[in-house]
Amino acid sequence: MDFNRIITELCWRLEDGTPDFNNPEHLQELRVVLTMHKWTTPAINELMETLTEERTYVDNSQNRGLGRVGKPYGSSPGDSPKKSKDEPEDSKAKKEPKDDSKDKNEPTPSELSAVDHKTADAQVTMTKAEAKAQAKQPGFKDVGAGTAESRAGEAMVHKGLRMIKAGKSIEEIEKSFTDIANSKESILNSKSGKQWVKAAIAGIKKIDEQFGIENVKEVSWDTSSGRKAIGVDPNLKTSSDMFIQLKDEKVAGISLKKDGNVFISNGGWAKQSKVLIDSLSETIPPKDKKVLESAMSIETYNKDLNNRASEAIKSSNLDDLGASVTKLESHPDFDKYFGGAAGPKYLESLSDLPALQKRFADGNPSKVDMKAFAKLLQITKNPKYNNLRAADSELTSRTFKALNESAPASKAMKNHIIKSMHIMDTLGLNETLTSGGVDNFTTVYGIPPDGAVLNEESLVSLIGPEFADTLSKVRSGESSKENLETLIASQINMDYTTGEIIFTHETGRKHPIFTMKGRSKSLGASPTMEIAQTSHMAHALKNGSFNVDDWDEKEKAKYYKSIADED
Repeated sequence: MDFNRIITELCWRLEDGTPDFNNPEHLQELRVVLTMHKWTTPAINELMETLTEERTYVDNSQNRGLGRVGKPYGSSPGDSPKKSKDEPEDSKAKKEPKDDSKDKNEPTPSELSAVDHKTADAQVTMTKAEAKAQAKQPGFKDVGAGTAESRAGEAMVHKGLRMIKAGKSIEEIEKSFTDIANSKESILNSKSGKQWVKAAIAGIKKIDEQFGIENVKEVSWDTSSGRKAIGVDPNLKTSSDMFIQLKDEKVAGISLKKDGNVFISNGGWAKQSKVLIDSLSETIPPKDKKVLESAMSIETYNKDLNNRASEAIKSSNLDDLGASVTKLESHPDFDKYFGGAAGPKYLESLSDLPALQKRFADGNPSKVDMKAFAKLLQITKNPKYNNLRAADSELTSRTFKALNESAPASKAMKNHIIKSMHIMDTLGLNETLTSGGVDNFTTVYGIPPDGAVLNEESLVSLIGPEFADTLSKVRSGESSKENLETLIASQINMDYTTGEIIFTHETGRKHPIFTMKGRSKSLGASPTMEIAQTSHMAHALKNGSFNVDDWDEKEKAKYYKSIADED
């Protein structure tokens, strides 16, 4: 066990940088650090008992002469000394029998909550230097996932709810968080970090609206101590970023989103496609899985892109392209496209166009060749560039076609969407979640000014009355959860021409809620996969209805502008 690392971390958490184990606040900070380093509760308590055990003067001739036998170190000689060994046994104070009725190794819920609160508060006030030190710590940190900035933003919701319970106004809370974010060293002192302040305030308002702060017994972040304090299994897998224990002892898991820009998948296409296919593979026949893997493979994408580039350079006049290359350095956007460290390599690739044309025709261009040729077409606004860029959208289109042509694959993808939206969690129908101590689940979006929420009411608005009726029958035992999932899946469609994942309401209204895109930052680089929430979804949640006609004119105008901006 690296005690030096633990003490170092404890020191930078303390205001004066010097631990005092007679100071209860310092001991509490030590508990937080040890918990983050995955110490067990019994081990932490054993250390605490050792550190707080009262040290007294031993019984020897010198201490007897000074009258301080048995007294705490540093006490004055005039205080009443303990009886020495020379006194009769019956004159000594009799010890009380040890009370074994309590397990001293088991902390109380309030003690566990105190550790959880300290951990969350430390994330709110975290500095950039502390964040770097935390990132370097090996092993389990018990501070949640995400970046230090996002953790600070989420922890503000945790702290803000406790501040409301303590009687603070929303204005006082916002000022406190704004002051923290404006601090020079704060991890939140950035444009995106300061956005978290507004998002946290909006989230706090929405949680208060949904649950009523007067009904909240305890607020817990997603830490081991916080979970134990409110009876949630520390090993339960959940997307909850925090928990609220109500006065009726029910526990709500809450997923906190900064805004409506939410991703189901976001990362390199090769990795994300494997994750997606693996999640679907249990219910997809091997033959269909093979078709899907081929449609989504990077090799298929690269072959398509190379064919497009080969055709583009083959059908181009090399003299005209050469003239464009010659003029590149005088182009106003030259530095933007060719000014980086790789710029000379791109120019070298373009210096011999016939050789470049042959490499494309032979099917073996390098990544530098592809990037250089794409940049040349882009900077000169050559229409052939758009055909190269279409390789990205074709990657998505192939994926959706493969999914739509296989009924099992299509069903599996729809179930993946249902799971990613946490629909069964939100409805309280996830037995794993409820048996782990979480009675219901809510997704809260920090969309200013008052936040938004995905809950049972918004799901009924999205899917329709038949969904509400079937849900009621599931709860009464007249129908099954599988029937409900089948109903939901029947209303999900995937449009491979637009890349949209659409919910069709029972009335026929179509709600595009997610979009799936494959896109490379620059042609020649590996593409990324994005399955992201649409503007429609975010605006619908904010306005409390998926029917645009229900929104006021101002909100409609914002929505239509956001669609135009996306295009």
